Amino acid sequence: MLQTAGGVTLEWDPSPDAWVAGYAIHYGTASGNYTVRVDVGNRTSVTLSNLAPGVTYYFVATAYAADGQESLPSNEVAYTVPGGASGGPANTAPVVNAGPDQTITLPASATLTATVADDGLPATPGTVSMQWEVVTGPGEVAFTDPTAATTSAAFEAA
Repeated sequence: MLQTAGGVTLEWDPSPDAWVAGYAIHYGTASGNYTVRVDVGNRTSVTLSNLAPGVTYYFVATAYAADGQESLPSNEVAYTVPGGASGGPANTAPVVNAGPDQTITLPASATLTATVADDGLPATPGTVSMQWEVVTGPGEVAFTDPTAATTSAAFEAA
């Protein structure tokens, strides 16, 4: 079994029986209850996509004859698609607080102190970056270090 984005690739050994015309994969979200049948023809692998993140699926394979008769199912294989509540931790947005509102009298600078909390996901890169910038307002603003959580801002105009 090989994991793909939102899916899984299943592979199996071919049946040695001469009557085998093809294979089918049966799967569902409850063990022993297969609600979906996928005819894969005479191939011994299939990639199933569009599986729901965080959901566990149960798979079996059957061989079928030219007249449509199917064999008993193979051993069951279970697979949980990554993501979602049960598929491992989900990435959440960082929580940012830019600090309290301030009033200054020019030419004084404002000390900006932000806090940033992040879950560290995804594992790559696993870190959050910061950047102070001016969105609107008259004049230029000079930041001592625009990528630091705590920095100073000097304003050109009120």
